[in-house]
Amino acid sequence: MHKSIGLLTAENVEIPLTGVQVEGDLAGRGARLTIRQRYRNSGNNAVEAVYKFPLPESCAVAGFRIWIGEKRIEGAVEERDVAFEKYDDALIRGDGAYLMDEERPNVFTLSAGNLNPGMEATIELDLVLLMDFEGNKYRLTLPTTISPRYVPDDLPADDGIPVSDLVNPVYAPEVPYGLSLLLRIHHTGKLSAVESPSHPVRVTMEKKRTIVELTHDSTRMDRDFVLVIDPGEMTKGRAFRQSDGKNTFWQLDLAVSGPENMQVSDPGEMIFLLDCSGSMAGESILQAKKALEVCLKALPANSTFNVYLFGSTFKAFFQEPQMYTESSLSAALRQLEQTGADLGGTEMYAPFQAIYRSSPNSTGRNIILLTDGEIGNEQQLLDLVRSKRTHTRVYPIGIGAGPNEHLIKGLARAGDGSAEFVFPGERIEPKVLRIFSHTGSPVIKDLQIYWDDAPAEQAPAQQAVFIGQSTTFFARGPLTQKDPSRIKVTGSVAENPFEWIFNVEQLSPKNLPLPQLWARERIRDLEEQSSDSGSQQRQRKENKHKDQIIEISKACGILSRYTSYLGIESRLEKDKTAGPVELRKIPTLVTTGWHGGIMPKSALYSAIDYSMAINSPVYDEKKPARSISTLFKEAVSFSRPARKVHAIDHTDVLMAVLGTQQINGGFLLDDQIAKLFRLELKQLRKQADQLKTIQPNDAFLVVCTVLVFGILETHFAPEAGTWQPITEKSRRWLEKIMDTGINGDASRALSEWANKIVADKIKTV
Repeated sequence: MHKSIGLLTAENVEIPLTGVQVEGDLAGRGARLTIRQRYRNSGNNAVEAVYKFPLPESCAVAGFRIWIGEKRIEGAVEERDVAFEKYDDALIRGDGAYLMDEERPNVFTLSAGNLNPGMEATIELDLVLLMDFEGNKYRLTLPTTISPRYVPDDLPADDGIPVSDLVNPVYAPEVPYGLSLLLRIHHTGKLSAVESPSHPVRVTMEKKRTIVELTHDSTRMDRDFVLVIDPGEMTKGRAFRQSDGKNTFWQLDLAVSGPENMQVSDPGEMIFLLDCSGSMAGESILQAKKALEVCLKALPANSTFNVYLFGSTFKAFFQEPQMYTESSLSAALRQLEQTGADLGGTEMYAPFQAIYRSSPNSTGRNIILLTDGEIGNEQQLLDLVRSKRTHTRVYPIGIGAGPNEHLIKGLARAGDGSAEFVFPGERIEPKVLRIFSHTGSPVIKDLQIYWDDAPAEQAPAQQAVFIGQSTTFFARGPLTQKDPSRIKVTGSVAENPFEWIFNVEQLSPKNLPLPQLWARERIRDLEEQSSDSGSQQRQRKENKHKDQIIEISKACGILSRYTSYLGIESRLEKDKTAGPVELRKIPTLVTTGWHGGIMPKSALYSAIDYSMAINSPVYDEKKPARSISTLFKEAVSFSRPARKVHAIDHTDVLMAVLGTQQINGGFLLDDQIAKLFRLELKQLRKQADQLKTIQPNDAFLVVCTVLVFGILETHFAPEAGTWQPITEKSRRWLEKIMDTGINGDASRALSEWANKIVADKIKTV
């Protein structure tokens, strides 16, 4: 007997899952986590509990244990079909059986069979992973629920099971279990900041570690847990070594600068693909629109562009990519202003197909995608994007409280791009602009790691590496008596060959097991590789990859698509399960804010700065979060003038300034923006009158642009990685005007005037 509430299904039966606990240690970018799922059968009949849950896409599941009281059962990796047979045989015998399978790299199913009445069991999962780079910070994301995923009607079943059943759990409006969390951040120096944009946390700083806990003993599992760590200083370019007795493994954190005086190239054809499904309603669509407005204004004059909107259907602003002109920009901005999250569901494959039907121009094509990524046909889309990667790069941005991390990161890998994530309440614009900066950034190609002058087996085998962006590679080589203290990395930048040498530090397995991390990346490489050859050749290649994946998975003790973790509880005859066993599918909560739902105030939390508040909750109920959309309406909206300039924050000001960029590159400050910096336009026009050798309109643009660069370089230096690529065409335009239209004395006088204004009048932003 059950009742349905839209997508939610609540069964009138006991739910055997009583709680989920996460405990772990973080050091540098490394994380070792243990997840404990507690089960209790409070009913009168034996049950089989089936729980579908998410894990981080990049993690290696490296341990599986079951505790029955004081009895410990150690799980082992088995080939998937073999594990299924052993699991079923154990159930038939009346023994306990515990099985964990990977449905997607971020979706797993756990089956706990033959839980007798009154029985309790705790299942422990060991995870190892590296936190993501986010600029100069580390970002840890722990998903707690699976957002409902759209599955096309024509998507074939997987081994006879509908894809929707594999990726979507049973949903309920309420569940009796919750999340508890305890993280220990180990560090030798003082962290600059720790923040959670997703949950209220309690932070306790000790001498060499910082403790992070949820402020409640049990928290609703309806959104990702996100933790952002600012380590203060980041070591760029380092390598670690570890041996398992048979092989040597390396971790290489690569962050290199390009050749001196390297110019940012024009991005070529730019396609912006905006998710306008119902799940984007609210602040997400408003911030996405503002970020796209700034990107459109920053496009170079010789580029072509288009904007696609998609949901259940899709539409483009123009029938074909347009040359970037005053007319095409104005037309795009008018349509963008009218855009809303009103296109229904999420059909992503069709708009990608439409984009790929036309050939890009000679400089290539870039797609910037903004979406929550809640689809079930990931592989279909990833294969399409991978097949077009030679001429089109894809840069996805995951939006929401529970985006599909596997799809977002997978698209970046398949499309030789980079990815970002935005939790509700976080600013989307800096992340969109960081992505935008990569479209014209030089890329390190043909990267190869060498150990003892021989190529190492690296994973990922190939990945887009952008100049200045931190990226991690792993490598494996044979264990020999000679153990070099340095490794060599080669590659090419802008057709120029380069070589980098890194000193290697010995890393203890207690800190982070490099063999498992290498294995996870190597397995992902094999899982994601596809072939354009005929069906028989493709099948042979897939079979070969399957054998390799199983071999690596079993050797390194980690889960994969073709293997399962299995634990068998052998029971005495008196304890065996007899009679019927009832199936209990564990329901989960729908992600908060999904499909246009309203995020509660308590979902928005600000950062904790160690110089301001140690041992204090991040969130203060007495200070409700401000609406980003309200700020835009007051200060930097598409059409309304600013009214309360004192209300906007640092990022609002930066976005307002960048939004004044003109198609030729100059910045045109209006009265409202000038007031943000306590300036008057008549003061700027008076200075422009001193520039006698150029047209008055150009003179005013020059004055505004010089001032803007002074403001950016003085007050927004930490955000230089965001605004420098956006302002590249402005710098080129200004240099051209200064070189050809303004003499040296006037140029020096203008620079001195701007420096004085910035230093004396613009005190704070």
